[in-house]
Amino acid sequence: MSDTKGFSLNTLKYLVLDEADRLLNEDFEKSLNQILEEIPRDRKTYLFSATMTKKVVQKLQRACLRNPVKVHNESF
Repeated sequence: MSDTKGFSLNTLKYLVLDEADRLLNEDFEKSLNQILEEIPRDRKTYLFSATMTKKVVQKLQRACLRNPVKVHNESF
């Protein structure tokens, strides 16, 4: 992304990650860290996942989420 001429993340307001549980595992950790270093800290982050383990929740806490909201549905 940073090598693309004219592309800037400076005005990014929303970061949306689907399958967040998978993106937070070790396979994607390096790439995700690079993205998080380049985007503004003053943003809203939306994480979506069908499964949310304790390990994933701990990683989210380390990611410095502020005022997290967990939406849970047991209808299935």
